[in-house]
Amino acid sequence: MSLLLAGSAQSQTPAIIGGGYRDPSILSVAPGQLLTLFVAGIGKHLSSKPLTASAPLPLILGGVTVTLRQSSAPTTVSVPISAAVLTNTCQSLGNTPCTGAPLAAITVQIPFELAVDSPQDPSQRSEAILNVQEDGVSSTDFLVAAVYSNIHFVTGRGPLALDYVSQNSIHGAMVTHADGNPVLPGLPAKPGETLLVYGYGFGRPANNLKTGDAPQAANPVPLYGSVLFSSLLPASAGTASGNLGSLDSFQYISYVGVTPSAVGVYQINFVVPPIPAGTPSCGNGINDWNFMVTVGSSVGPQSFAFCVEP
Repeated sequence: MSLLLAGSAQSQTPAIIGGGYRDPSILSVAPGQLLTLFVAGIGKHLSSKPLTASAPLPLILGGVTVTLRQSSAPTTVSVPISAAVLTNTCQSLGNTPCTGAPLAAITVQIPFELAVDSPQDPSQRSEAILNVQEDGVSSTDFLVAAVYSNIHFVTGRGPLALDYVSQNSIHGAMVTHADGNPVLPGLPAKPGETLLVYGYGFGRPANNLKTGDAPQAANPVPLYGSVLFSSLLPASAGTASGNLGSLDSFQYISYVGVTPSAVGVYQINFVVPPIPAGTPSCGNGINDWNFMVTVGSSVGPQSFAFCVEP
């Protein structure tokens, strides 16, 4: 309901009405995070064809600028923009007939200067304010939670940081072999093989990186929380929950950090651990995955699943 009201024709002041990877979303942001803001009341220079930018990302795109400010850091920081497009409130996967209100979808990279909460004391919540401007007209302020890590594993669909998948889905994440080919039931991973998975929002890297620039080399990022490797056992075949045989931990992780040459993209390199006896094969129209990795983060665990050859 709030989405429709914020996007109504009566609103004369541009307003950010949501953001993240679903529309709308309760928004937490991490330093360096690539995500899409949905803004009502702007877009006069935009169309349904996305405007995209390459690194270094510009601070203005399609007449739109974005700023971020915090009480702990009084200076207002400009936010680089990677893409902008006109959409509406009727982005239905089922193509349901709907008369929607126009929205501008603005994909930005949250500045690395963002002051965040403490991993040791999550109760100490930091906040920030986002504001969008078009042709000198400012939106209403939009308050966000500033967190040290906000991991989201990506599917790699399109130029915008949008993933229109079920909130509880663990399918479709970009898990690849070392040669870049996707891990699929017909091209499964093998125990002992190194795989890569890509995501957004892992947080500030160890070495300074300018927001909007494409990193030129590996740059590690601390991975907070836990890492859990789980095999799909027959008792839970075909489901995302149930009797999971679990293998712990960080010993299988070889790299967590930024992806060279890609703005705002992170990756985890990991070795597939030994597979417990009884793990079913995947494919054959039954399971398209039989192994899952769950990574703890500041705003809850995130999981991805893929196919391993038993």
